[in-house]
Amino acid sequence: MRAGIMAGLLAVGLMTGCGGVEEEATTSETEAQAVPCRDFTGRDYVITYYAEAAKLTKVGEFQCGCSDPEAVLTGTRTLHYEKVYGCFAR
Repeated sequence: MRAGIMAGLLAVGLMTGCGGVEEEATTSETEAQAVPCRDFTGRDYVITYYAEAAKLTKVGEFQCGCSDPEAVLTGTRTLHYEKVYGCFAR
């Protein structure tokens, strides 16, 4: 009897864990898309990411409010970046 209860609890836990995680991720993605990505100024902007602090090698770009969908990331985010207001980066 004890083994049957443990097997039942394990099955319920596996079903809940698998379905619950995927469903939460989908909900979070939908909510993230619904929120405008403008910063405190309310203006559109482009963040250009670079591989090094000298900002020589561009490795990514994040456009906020410049297209549909509103937030678009291409490439990679790094610690070295430049933010420009408006929809055209240098």
